[in-house]
Amino acid sequence: MKNITIKIIIGFVILLTFGGYSYAQSLEFEIFPAILEIESSPGERIEHQIVLRGSGGENYVLNSYALNILNNQGQFSSSFDEEIALDWISFNPKDITFVGTQERKAHLTIDIPEDASLGDYYLTIALEKEQGKDQPVNIDSMVRGSLEIPLLISVTDEGLPQLEARIKEFRGRVIKFQNPLIFYLEVENIGLRKIKSFGKLEITNLISKTTYTKEFVPQNILSKSSRIVLDEYGFFNGKDHITWPSPTIFGIYSAKASIYDRYFVDTDAQLLVSSPDLYFVYINTYLLVTILVMLVIFIYIITKKRREIRTKALTKNKK
Repeated sequence: MKNITIKIIIGFVILLTFGGYSYAQSLEFEIFPAILEIESSPGERIEHQIVLRGSGGENYVLNSYALNILNNQGQFSSSFDEEIALDWISFNPKDITFVGTQERKAHLTIDIPEDASLGDYYLTIALEKEQGKDQPVNIDSMVRGSLEIPLLISVTDEGLPQLEARIKEFRGRVIKFQNPLIFYLEVENIGLRKIKSFGKLEITNLISKTTYTKEFVPQNILSKSSRIVLDEYGFFNGKDHITWPSPTIFGIYSAKASIYDRYFVDTDAQLLVSSPDLYFVYINTYLLVTILVMLVIFIYIITKKRREIRTKALTKNKK
């Protein structure tokens, strides 16, 4: 299961974790990697290489902007407002021209100031269509002519600041009839560093004492924001919930969601937060219908017998 999740991170989570509102589909260019996550200390210099693929003879420019979190599903957009942190970023080359179908490489340099505050800095790197000298700057056209990727910088010192989280919402129906069962989980990052939704849903059958585990897909939860946590099914099918197929047609259960600082199977994994137990009853719809039908038949038989007894008693009294 762990290897599967790692592949998900590499192949898909990176792309969907920050599905920005850009219109890159109408443009024939791409940026690799699809997300940059950097951990560093004050005073460090970090260098990365960005691969740009595009076509056409138009001129583009690389810029960095502050990142705006749009919702609890991980979508973001550029603010187009420069901040102090943006002075840390430089590109070489900054201006890009694609001749035909071409792959270009650009070097990204990040200089962390010595006096930088510990915590996270969230930016976007945008490859934008360059405005002509005599053309007015139009933000809407810049967005339509740009492709954005998130740049997430964590400035730390010996593990500080610590990772912090809380369960914002964990719910499910108290009585469930449909299989698979559905749970909603939203986790809030109350700390200064991003966390990932490493964790699991543990469901215990209170009758048989059997425990079942459902692993979460580890997506980024940025500082001072919250995010809906998903399992593999929800992630691949675009659902905003966690599903669990009950192996029995009836059961009384408890459920608990837990978030860790890394894979919970690792020996050094630390628990960040866990939810209170959620208690519920599951009864299969067909079993419920069968029970109701049998109950109706039973009531009918009892009622009929009582009527027969009363009728016989009345007949006997008349005689």
